[in-house]
Amino acid sequence: MLIDPALCRENLEDLLATAQQYEVGVEIDMEHSSTGRPTLEIFRHLLPKFPQARQAFQAYMRHTLVDLMSFETVRPRIRLVKGAFDESSDFAIQDASEVTQQYKYLSRWVLEHLPDPAFGTHDETCIEHVKSTAHELGLDGKAFEFQMLYGIRRDKQRELVHQGYRVRVYLPYGTEWYPYLMRRMAERPANLLLFLRSLVGQ
Repeated sequence: MLIDPALCRENLEDLLATAQQYEVGVEIDMEHSSTGRPTLEIFRHLLPKFPQARQAFQAYMRHTLVDLMSFETVRPRIRLVKGAFDESSDFAIQDASEVTQQYKYLSRWVLEHLPDPAFGTHDETCIEHVKSTAHELGLDGKAFEFQMLYGIRRDKQRELVHQGYRVRVYLPYGTEWYPYLMRRMAERPANLLLFLRSLVGQ
């Protein structure tokens, strides 16, 4: 994206076409706000041709609800996360408790309006809110999915599966997995605390 947005769109289209041929799902991550708008516009452009693609949206970004409501012709499949980058208060909510409340608000909106959403969270409060909201709306555990990082809260992952919910495990791989993990830990102190708690089984 930072090198050439047009080439990025071309490469993504090739990837989505190949994935469609082999019936493999593709999720498009959302990075820092400096690339967020171009990423969203590429997704919007390709969505009619590849409606099974899924795009990540960050709950702490102030414009997320507006962005979600802007899709009029094709309802997107999305992955809702809290957001992990150090963003200006002009763009993102800064208070952790407010971010959690925003995540809960958006998760209800997503369950009401969008198909097959995914909820990327390890937060017990958010997980329980999604479950209770889905029950209230008459949705079963297969109408959406939870997504978690490999190795974090494995007990919760198993518990959710046993309860009949879909769980997808996010696995960084390749030769650069360790630097990637360290960047994720450095982006927000809460990430590191969650990771350490998981290591000791808390």
